[in-house]
Amino acid sequence: MLKVFATVSMAAMLAAPVTAQHVQQPLSSFSQAQKARQDLDFGAVCLLRREQDSVKHFLGLYPYSDDASRMSAYLAKNECIDGSAGPIELQFSPEIVRGVLYKALYDRDFANAASALAPSSPNYAAEAQGQPDSQEYVATRSFADCVARKSPAAARALVMADAESSAELAAVHDLQMDLDPCMTAGKVAPLNRARLAGLLAEALYRISDKQGG
Repeated sequence: MLKVFATVSMAAMLAAPVTAQHVQQPLSSFSQAQKARQDLDFGAVCLLRREQDSVKHFLGLYPYSDDASRMSAYLAKNECIDGSAGPIELQFSPEIVRGVLYKALYDRDFANAASALAPSSPNYAAEAQGQPDSQEYVATRSFADCVARKSPAAARALVMADAESSAELAAVHDLQMDLDPCMTAGKVAPLNRARLAGLLAEALYRISDKQGG
């Protein structure tokens, strides 16, 4: 698919952090980045159907590794995603791709009902041992795990909501009181809605009893 005009980082386009003010913003006029979020969610569902083995391999990689970057670039070139932003070619980070894929997985496996959460969590520190950006990995995953356990219904609502929808804004609003207590001081950077939804999707999917962590 032909792509022209500009190459833009998805992370930069969606850099606004989740705040009470951000939650209240109107939905009347979508930016290119907001439309791209919606298209990327649809693209992730498509990837689950067409590239199951590649998706499974990618999600098994440490997200800040070179292998994850290469695999993310491969998946982003798939026709499920390629060109979905219209005249702008987006560069999707591994974390963005990972997040939307976990959203699609959770929707596929738990759309009808939420699963009970497993009593124990993955060993995030062990997963990050010897890896780059290990502190960020442990901090963000521990944060999402904490939020998912403190407010599983609201976390599920955010994960299941369509990107940029009123339901997504309502879910973020419901989560506001649980975000700060789960923050590791100085270790979790401000999160936008796309990043928050992706992290919570990963946490919920991995700690659901059906998956066994």
